[in-house]
Amino acid sequence: MTKRPKISEHQNNGEGLQGRTLADWLSQTGRQEVNQDFEKAENYAIQIQELGVRLNNPTTTSLAYNLKSDILFARGSYIEAEEHARRALELQQVEHDEKLLVRTYTQIANNCLRQNNFEECLSYYDQVLKIHRKFSNDTGLALVYSNLCLVYKELRKFDESLQNAEKARRIYKKLKHLSGEARVLANRGTIFFDLGMIVKSLRAHLESLRIREKIGDTEGMTQSLGCIGICLNEQGKLSEAIEYIEKALDLSKNLQNNYYTAHFLNDLAGIFEKQQNYEQGLKFSFESLKYARAGGIIDIEIYSLSRIAETYKKMGSLEAAVYHAKKAAKLANHSAGMDWTPKINITLGHIYFEMGRLDLAEKLANEVLHSQVITIRKSEQAACYELLVEVNKARNNWPDAFQFQEKITKLNAEIYASQMDDRLLELKERLELDKAIRDAELTKLKNVKLVKKNQTINRQRKELAHSSEEYRKLAAALTDSNSMKELLLDIITHDLKNPAAAINGLAQIALLDQPGNEVLAAIQHGSTNLLQVLASTTVLTQSILGEEIPKEITVLNEVLVQLKNEMSSELAKQGMQIKLALEPNLVVDANPLIAEVFRNYLSNAMKYASSGKVVQVVGERDGDEVLVKVKDFGTTIPASDRET
Repeated sequence: MTKRPKISEHQNNGEGLQGRTLADWLSQTGRQEVNQDFEKAENYAIQIQELGVRLNNPTTTSLAYNLKSDILFARGSYIEAEEHARRALELQQVEHDEKLLVRTYTQIANNCLRQNNFEECLSYYDQVLKIHRKFSNDTGLALVYSNLCLVYKELRKFDESLQNAEKARRIYKKLKHLSGEARVLANRGTIFFDLGMIVKSLRAHLESLRIREKIGDTEGMTQSLGCIGICLNEQGKLSEAIEYIEKALDLSKNLQNNYYTAHFLNDLAGIFEKQQNYEQGLKFSFESLKYARAGGIIDIEIYSLSRIAETYKKMGSLEAAVYHAKKAAKLANHSAGMDWTPKINITLGHIYFEMGRLDLAEKLANEVLHSQVITIRKSEQAACYELLVEVNKARNNWPDAFQFQEKITKLNAEIYASQMDDRLLELKERLELDKAIRDAELTKLKNVKLVKKNQTINRQRKELAHSSEEYRKLAAALTDSNSMKELLLDIITHDLKNPAAAINGLAQIALLDQPGNEVLAAIQHGSTNLLQVLASTTVLTQSILGEEIPKEITVLNEVLVQLKNEMSSELAKQGMQIKLALEPNLVVDANPLIAEVFRNYLSNAMKYASSGKVVQVVGERDGDEVLVKVKDFGTTIPASDRET
C-alpha cells in the first residue's frame, strides 16, 4: 500500500505552502502521478479534500474533484469522470475563478468527447476559448485548437479538423513551443491515418518523433514510436512495425506507464495475428489485459478482451470467444465505452454465425448499422454487410445476399478511392518538388533544353493523372466482376449439387435391390462424376480468383493406386498396363484435386502412346519435396512439329 503523504510534511518545507497554495501544489503533483500511479494520485486527492473541509473552502474542495476526474478519465470511466468534473464546476462557480474554470470546462469537454456527446463537447470548448481570448493566453488557445482538431476528427469533419490543427501549429511556431508543435504533428498524423492516407500519417509521426527526441520528451517519443509502428503495420512492413512498437514498449515500461504498455502489447498482438501466429498473439493480448487491469484502464481492458475473443474465434474456440466478447460488451456498457461497441458486436456476430445462431448474428449486425448514437467507420459498415451476406447465403436468401454484396462493393470502392487519393497527393507533392527544382535551374542556367524537359514532364503528369483515374475505374469494375462471379458460382453449384446428390443417393439405394442393373449403375456413376466436377469447379474458381484453396494431408501412393484401379478396364481394352514404382509414404499437403492432374497425365499417355503398351509412374522424395515422373514408350512428336 502506498504511504499517503501528510499535510504537515509540506507545510514547513521552506516554500511557505499554506491553505490554497498547498492545495494547488498537491493538485499539480497529483496530476503528474495520474498516468504513473493511480494509487498515489488518489491519495493526493484525499489530502486536498481533507484540506478543503478544514479550511471550509469550496474552491479548494473542487480541486479534489478535478483530480479525481483526471484519474477516472485515465481509467476510462468517462461517466464518473464527468460527474466529478461537474461537482467541481458547481463549487468553482461560487468564486468564479476563471483559471480553474478552464480546467473544469476542459475536463467536461474531454469526457463528452469520449461519450460521443459532440455538441456539448464543442459548447464547453467554446467557453474555454472565450476565457483564453480574454486573457490573451496564446498557449491555452493553441491547446484548445489542438483538442478541437481531435473532436472534428471524431465527427469525420476532416477539413475543420485540419484547420484547427493548423491554427494550433501557427501559434506554437510563433511561441517556439516545440512540444506543442510535436503534439500538433501527432494529431495530424492520426487524422491522415483515419483518412487512409498512411504515407502522410507516417511522415507526420516521424517529424513529431524528431522534435520530441530533440527536446528529450520521453513520453512523447513513446507515443510517436507506437504510431509509426502502427503506420508501418498498415503498410504491411511487419518486421519494421514490430521493431518500432517494441522500442515504444521498452520506453513505456521504463516510465511505468500501464496505459501505453497495455496499448503497445495489443498492437504487437495484432501484428502476430496478422501473421497467423495466434498463440503469440494471445500471449500479448493477455499480458495487455493484465497491465490494463493493474492500471484500472477500462478502455484498453475492453479492447484486450475484444481482441482475445477475435483470436479465439480464428482458432475455432467459439465458446471461449463468446465468453470474452460478452465480458468486453458488459464492460463497455457499464463504462460508456461506446467506441468499442461496433467492433465487439461485429465480433460477437461472427462468432454466433460460426455457431449457427443466425438470428443473433443478424441482430447484432443491424444494431451496429442502425445505431443512433455511434458514428461507425466505412470498414465497420463493410464488416456488418459481410456478416449479413453470410447469414443470408446460409438461409439461401440470394436476393438479399446479392443486395448486401453490392453495398460492400460500393464501400470498398470508396475506401480504395481514398487510398488512391493519398497516392495521387504524394505524386503531386513530388511533382511540385521537381517543378521547383526545375524552375530554379531554368532561372540560373537559362537553358532552353530544360524548358522542353519541363513541358515533357508536365505532359507526363497529365498522362499519369489520366492513367490513375482509368486504373481506379478498372479496379472498381474488376471488384464488381469478381463479386458477381463468386455469387453466380455459389448459385450454380448450390442448385446443381442438391439434385445431383439426390440422384446419386437414389441410384445407390436402387442398386441394392437390383445390383446387376447397368442403367442404374450408369446413373450412379454419372451423378458421382458430376458431384466431383462441381467440387473441382469450386476449387479451380477459388484459385483463379486468387483465393486460398483448402488443403489436406494426402498420401500420393493411395491416390495413384486408386487411379490405376479406376482405369483398369480401359487399360485392358488397349492392351496396356501401368507400372508403379513409388517410394513408401509419399505424403504431401495438397487439395484432393491433385488426383485430376495425374489422371490427365495418364489419360494422355493412354491416348497418344498406346503403341508403347506400358506407362511407368515413378515417385520419390527430393529433399522436402516429392517428385513424380510419368513416362510412356510410345511414338514421340516429330521435332519438326514441336513448338519452340
